[in-house]
Amino acid sequence: MVIPSLRLSTYLLLFVTSLTLPALAQTENTPFWENPKISSQNTEPAHATIWPYNTEQQAIAADRSASTMMKSLNGVWKFKWLKTPKLVVATFSDPATNDADWDDLPVPSNWQ
Repeated sequence: MVIPSLRLSTYLLLFVTSLTLPALAQTENTPFWENPKISSQNTEPAHATIWPYNTEQQAIAADRSASTMMKSLNGVWKFKWLKTPKLVVATFSDPATNDADWDDLPVPSNWQ
């Protein structure tokens, strides 16, 4: 059975329209996490971890604790969750700030 040319044109128009509608749905008001063209936002580019050493022999041994040029941030940190950034006091990073009621957070860890 041969489809009349008018009917074929109608099917082609519907097919092409169905392909273009998803592209038109991506407007500037669409949140970035719903846009398939965006895979990340506000992220650092991928890079290799580089650990400096004082001598070539230390680098070959790859003993990170032997490097005097790096400081590990692992340990127990003080942590206080606030509902909004507006609640953060301007002096929160001052060493004299009373953090007795703050939680202890082991680093590395995940607070969630």
